[in-house]
Amino acid sequence: LQNRVIALPHYYVKDSPVALSEHEIMKAKLDGFINPQVSLTKYSEKDMSYPARYARAIAYYQTKEPDKALKRVDALLAEQPNNPYLYELKGQILFEFGRANEAEAPQRKSVELKPDAPLLRVNLGQTLIAVGDQKKIEEGIVELKKALTEENDNATAWRILAEGYDKHGDEGLARLATAEFEYSVGDMGQARQFAIRARERLPKDGPDWRRATDIVLVSKPSADDLKALGKEGSLSGAQVP
Repeated sequence: LQNRVIALPHYYVKDSPVALSEHEIMKAKLDGFINPQVSLTKYSEKDMSYPARYARAIAYYQTKEPDKALKRVDALLAEQPNNPYLYELKGQILFEFGRANEAEAPQRKSVELKPDAPLLRVNLGQTLIAVGDQKKIEEGIVELKKALTEENDNATAWRILAEGYDKHGDEGLARLATAEFEYSVGDMGQARQFAIRARERLPKDGPDWRRATDIVLVSKPSADDLKALGKEGSLSGAQVP
């Protein structure tokens, strides 16, 4: 591999300062999440570079010291007030330590700064649903659906959307979202079962009901499942695997 890499025309081209800086930040972020204890030693308090301070903030969050982590994130935000991922980190820390109400504002800010990032919308949706107010739950559902238009196979988003629909009292849609979640993680049996349950609670022949039918058909349906679908005419024009 080394010989092949050396032979590439761009091997000796030096990366730009911006690219090198982004790479250092990426490494620091991974260190903070994956090796938090090691990071607190590797990135000492004397190191005042951005990557080091970023790594320490994440490491304190991962070692369950949220106040230390938040203090460091706020210091970074004072320097970079338009960094959506710092707001995401702050919201994530607050949310995971049971402070969903406080997490809402930074999560909203992250989406405002980078509206094309599905991950940020998923985090905001999760926070809004956790707050528990019905209007917030409805808004959280909207945010998750927007994220899923960009990443339809996002299992986490489907799982949280199912929770949101359940809290909102939409049993059919909750089961459909759960079916989508199970399908996205590869559990065909559970996907089929939840899709069948969803069909029982969704308006027949509506788009959600048809989507649930599609999931049944692609999730290794049994002979009895196909027979039941055939009786009601759901197999008309369908391509059964």
